[in-house]
Amino acid sequence: MPLSQRDIIRVCEILAEQEQLECTVRHSLVGACYAFGGALLGGILGGPVGLGVGSAAGGALAAYKGHGKFKSAVYVIMYEMTERDRQRLADAMGEVIRNIDASDVITVITLLNTNAVLRNSAIEVLKRFLTNDVGVKFVQ
Repeated sequence: MPLSQRDIIRVCEILAEQEQLECTVRHSLVGACYAFGGALLGGILGGPVGLGVGSAAGGALAAYKGHGKFKSAVYVIMYEMTERDRQRLADAMGEVIRNIDASDVITVITLLNTNAVLRNSAIEVLKRFLTNDVGVKFVQ
């Protein structure tokens, strides 16, 4: 019996949790702009010392503004994806795990944990889908 859509989504959630995938929804660029702006303004006003102080202040402002903007991929899958997105993710992940003869989530996860090539393929599909279709960026 093939896995249901919900089972495949659960596999994705477990993989994301095991890999500790953290992501942001387009806020890293804004933070970089704050840091750059602080460094530029500090450098213009205070020279080399101002450059250091300005970049630190810009970085601190970026951290303050970005607080709470980073989420786990598990959270995104569970709470922020539409049902249509979940179906498309299940279809994409189903292509990777379709040859696994397993009828439950535990068996699939066990097989993914013991087969590095299959696991890496599944993680790449998950990351690619979340990046291209949901619009998240992964924190390294």
